Amino acid sequence: MASLQRTSSAPLARAGSGSLPPVPVPVSRLSRRGSSQHAAPSLSRACSCQALPEEVPSISAFSTPATDPFTSAGRRLQTLLSRVGDGEDEALNQLVEEETPESKLQTATVLGCGVTVASVVICSLMHVDPWGGVGFNAETAAAAGLGLAAALPMALLRRWSWTPAAAKVLPALQDVHDGQFELQRPWLASMGRGQVATLMALEVLPLTALLFPAGQAAIRSGVAMYGQLISGAGLPSQEAYLTGLALMLTAIVCGVGRSLELSVTEEEYDLVQTAAKNADRYYRTVTTDLHTTPADASRAAEAFRFVAAAWLQTKSEASLLAGGITGMDVLLLGCLWAATGNLAAPAIAALAVNGVDMWQLHSLVLKKEERARMASGMGGGKSQGPGSA
Repeated sequence: MASLQRTSSAPLARAGSGSLPPVPVPVSRLSRRGSSQHAAPSLSRACSCQALPEEVPSISAFSTPATDPFTSAGRRLQTLLSRVGDGEDEALNQLVEEETPESKLQTATVLGCGVTVASVVICSLMHVDPWGGVGFNAETAAAAGLGLAAALPMALLRRWSWTPAAAKVLPALQDVHDGQFELQRPWLASMGRGQVATLMALEVLPLTALLFPAGQAAIRSGVAMYGQLISGAGLPSQEAYLTGLALMLTAIVCGVGRSLELSVTEEEYDLVQTAAKNADRYYRTVTTDLHTTPADASRAAEAFRFVAAAWLQTKSEASLLAGGITGMDVLLLGCLWAATGNLAAPAIAALAVNGVDMWQLHSLVLKKEERARMASGMGGGKSQGPGSA
């Protein structure tokens, strides 16, 4: 589930930046271009390719049927984006991916224990139960039943969001899932289904305890203290107000954090904007030859500006959608917490929704690993052919 992502994945993600301003290209123009036969290629924010020297293609290639200017513009943009950053994130992701599943679970256990200790400390300072009332009692059983009832439609909706039909309704969902895949892929590599389920529980349960018993108590106490300082009196009759405000603040903070996690960095934004601004000069002076005309260079520059603007707009939409989904998830879980006063209800719902996401992400990882094994086997077979002959 987008609302409860691993805290340890924050170092793996690039530094988040603020939300992007609207791209200065009309949406109707993007839609019209996207529906033409020269549609811009799909570009992923998290480019996993190595930084390569930028190719200097000949503009004559844009006039041939084999390569249109939009395809070449997409390749150039991918090459530029692969140069962003200093390589530390890629190196860290590679290090995590090469770890054994047992080592990853140990790391997740340590991180989960750290989050749990922080939650217990906050709850102790706020004089609330750090376990949210969970125990072997009828209240916990009733809360678990309510959590299961709420988890079913939430899980079904989340499962639908991974279908092609959902991608047609909300195209930005595919970019959200691509961002999730890039963040989770190093951790899910080489893992079995049972290990992934254990990893998910080690993520979800500590964060659920931190968000609700601890987080809600801290926010309520802070708001009440602020109100007392302002008015000189407490807010004893405003319990419902405090509860709703605390849930809203929690959902907003989680949504903004998730949005920043998938947003375009300032470095990426400056690079793309600069390249689009200088596109005319680049294609006029760098890629001209005897077989091209100024009209060819102009078409290539226009194609690059369109691809760059479409990429920025797509990533901005995906970032906003991811933040909205996360905020809604946290708000729904908070409502379960407020309605029952027992952590079992939001915990079960969170596990169900996260389970859907983790299953889908792990399935993608397994498919990628299978393709890699098949490619390796084919390459090995080809290399042994001449020797055996």
